[in-house]
Amino acid sequence: MSSNLQPLKLWMVEDSKEDFVAARRGLKASGYSFHIEHFESGDRAMQTLQGLPEPELPDLVLLDLNMPGTDGRDILQELKQTSPFKRIPIIILSTSSSPQDIDLCYQYGANSYMVKPVDFMAFKKILAIFAAYWSIVIDTRRLTYL
Repeated sequence: MSSNLQPLKLWMVEDSKEDFVAARRGLKASGYSFHIEHFESGDRAMQTLQGLPEPELPDLVLLDLNMPGTDGRDILQELKQTSPFKRIPIIILSTSSSPQDIDLCYQYGANSYMVKPVDFMAFKKILAIFAAYWSIVIDTRRLTYL
């Protein structure tokens, strides 16, 4: 299904192992190709990013908001204020449907905000839409730079 030049490098910063496994299953079922790296804490993701050369940066980040330690809001704000990280699309994937959380994330520069459905089939559906949309956007961006 995917026309990707290569699999998208997706970082998922998610403290829930169950949510990560469900997301990975949903993304695999989408038919699009992702190389997924999982970070169970915001602290670990930030440490890894700090030492990473630009060519190894992820193509996009799926970020949970509510995590122990450095939470998703702090990560989002930091990344969107720092080159070269600010060009990486960051999609919030959270159980929070709070208008305050949604507004704050967009103020900090989130590229999208998705509320995690409890039902796996609904979760799978939003991940398929996510996969299709971002695969096309990033493939187009890659082709532009060829």
